[in-house]
Amino acid sequence: QVAKGSSEIRVPLGVGIAGFVATTGRSVNIEDAYKDARFNPEVDKKSGYRTKTILCCAVLGDSDEIVGVLQIINKERGVFGDADEKLLKSLNETVASGIRRCQEYSGMKTEYEAALRSQELKSEEYISSAKKEFGAREEEYSQKLAQGERKAQELQEKLRIEMEKERQFMEKEKKLESMLALQKIETEVETIESLKELADLSGELARKSSKKGKEE
Repeated sequence: QVAKGSSEIRVPLGVGIAGFVATTGRSVNIEDAYKDARFNPEVDKKSGYRTKTILCCAVLGDSDEIVGVLQIINKERGVFGDADEKLLKSLNETVASGIRRCQEYSGMKTEYEAALRSQELKSEEYISSAKKEFGAREEEYSQKLAQGERKAQELQEKLRIEMEKERQFMEKEKKLESMLALQKIETEVETIESLKELADLSGELARKSSKKGKEE
């Protein structure tokens, strides 16, 4: 189930799991969100979604400053483990790189627009040169962003494959448990039948012994 059609939800810094991670920079792996005092249920109320498991980590910039938070919720089966944390860390690096490039692109665009507004850039020749440079750099960053998106897709596919492998493993484990339980039942039935046969044999021997005693 996904919270479809919900509008953007904003929470104050330090509120909820994402706010805690954004403030402290510490990664969080929660098995039951509603048992964690840091969890903010207001987000569920607004989205109509029910949060269970949470894996959340901070996105760090070049100087290890916190520039965002990456959070995944509600693993399909079980809780998030070490493999999920490693995959999230790999995805985190790609997201951090993308954010950094966007910031660089935004800063470059801001500088360019400010330069155009400046009285020093009234010369058409200077403006033309600046546009060419901006266009070349814009193309370069667009290519880098596209590369980042492809890497993110590859990591998402790896995560899907790992989750599928885990699902198959759990199914095999359940089948094995069922087989062992059935084998145990069959063994118990055989034991009961053996005890019954032994009891019948003992009864028969007792009857024969009694009959022989009477004849003597």
